[in-house]
Amino acid sequence: MPDLRNLKEHYGLHSRSVVLFLLASFLTHSTLGALNVVLNLYLISLGYTEEFVGLILSIKLFTSGLACIPAGVVCSRWGVRKGLQISSLSLGSGVLLLTITDMPVVLALGAVLIGIAQAAKATSAPPFLVENSTPRIRQNLFSLNFALMMFANMAGNALAGLLPGFWVDALSGYTGTLHVYGAVSLLSLLPLLGVAAARPVAVTKRASLWHGITMLRTQKVLMRLLLCHALIGFGAGLIVPLFNIFLSNKLGAGSGQIGIIMSLAQVGTAIGALVVPFIVIRLGRIATVSVLRAASIPFLILIATFTNVYGVATVFFLRSSLMNMTNPVESNFAMEMVGSEQRPVWSSMLKTMDTLTRGISVLIGGWLMARFSYNLPYYFTCGLYLVTSIFYWIWFRDAERQQTGRSFGEAG
Repeated sequence: MPDLRNLKEHYGLHSRSVVLFLLASFLTHSTLGALNVVLNLYLISLGYTEEFVGLILSIKLFTSGLACIPAGVVCSRWGVRKGLQISSLSLGSGVLLLTITDMPVVLALGAVLIGIAQAAKATSAPPFLVENSTPRIRQNLFSLNFALMMFANMAGNALAGLLPGFWVDALSGYTGTLHVYGAVSLLSLLPLLGVAAARPVAVTKRASLWHGITMLRTQKVLMRLLLCHALIGFGAGLIVPLFNIFLSNKLGAGSGQIGIIMSLAQVGTAIGALVVPFIVIRLGRIATVSVLRAASIPFLILIATFTNVYGVATVFFLRSSLMNMTNPVESNFAMEMVGSEQRPVWSSMLKTMDTLTRGISVLIGGWLMARFSYNLPYYFTCGLYLVTSIFYWIWFRDAERQQTGRSFGEAG
């Protein structure tokens, strides 16, 4: 454990670009956290049904998935800084567009812009962290970035739950809150202007989408990781985007309660992300991901069966912490599986698979909740998470040992 004097070196904070990136990331993810609380409730307050909410979320997710590959190409050609700037601009514009009118086509266009923003951010961030860190501190920086993302989400969750109360009615409150966070997202552009531009990279065959597809065909381990992302994404899409509606319509929680519940879960995940490097030291990366994900499954079952909002809040805190604290570990592992030229495209392929499957399953989740019960999607998600945890351990425990000396996508 480093002393306070060495914290900057321990996390790579001696780099001005890293600090500015983390600040911009905090502002961006506070907006995304606010959307997690407000967007669905805003649509419901406009008079739309759960099925329409599922459709808008699906549009956002499908757009994000489809935009990941172009975002990866942009990062390869013009650098990850450009991708991050596109993300901030698109997110702020999309959030503000949602508030102009209640016409479905305009709401869908706002969702499209938000999806593009999420794709650009998700595709750009992992290569940026790799480019701006050494192998010695890389896991620390990934964990710090993820923890800050969770704290930002927490702040967005909490404030978005409280801010609507300052307006005269719910709809005005949700609209005003979206205005605030649209401005916050646009503000995140400012620190990104100070991020140092990376040395231009020539776009080679090895950086192209076609080469990424070729890698999948020739390296089974990459295809397996892509499949794991698909299964996790499909399971998450059934429940995660609709959790605030679950709390509101099934348990009768208000927006303030929903914001607090979701923000506390982000705190647990953030703390877990800072602790997880020490778990990795003892168990290794693959065992850490497999064990913690499997441990989260019983809490999903409890969420589906509890009828008390405080009981659900408690188990949601534990479930979210265990499941999501593994994200920086898996992200670091995935980025080290390929060489530097392929990282933007590989990152975009992983995000595409994760997001497109969420886009499909959120439609199914909304349909199941509207037509059958709010509990049913949770049981399907439990099965998918269990299968993925087992596959992840079986498939990658040997691959982890090979990540010494060179990455999979380099020479050979």
